[in-house]
Amino acid sequence: MTEDVHHHEPKGRDGLTPRELDLLSLLVRGKTNTEMAAELELTEHTVYSYIEGIKQKLDLASRAELLRYVRENGLN
Repeated sequence: MTEDVHHHEPKGRDGLTPRELDLLSLLVRGKTNTEMAAELELTEHTVYSYIEGIKQKLDLASRAELLRYVRENGLN
């Protein structure tokens, strides 16, 4: 069983952690998972997992919905 190491981070806007908000900032600037991973010194798998977790938290089904949500809610 894997422990969720992110549950101790303070929550920001919309219940997202600072790291999740960092990822959204890069996502809205058009960065790919590979580019985000390199910039944040994470693996691509970790970036993918973060994005999937954010979508789940916000009850969104796709990356396009996530981008629209970020833009409409001023999270960029």
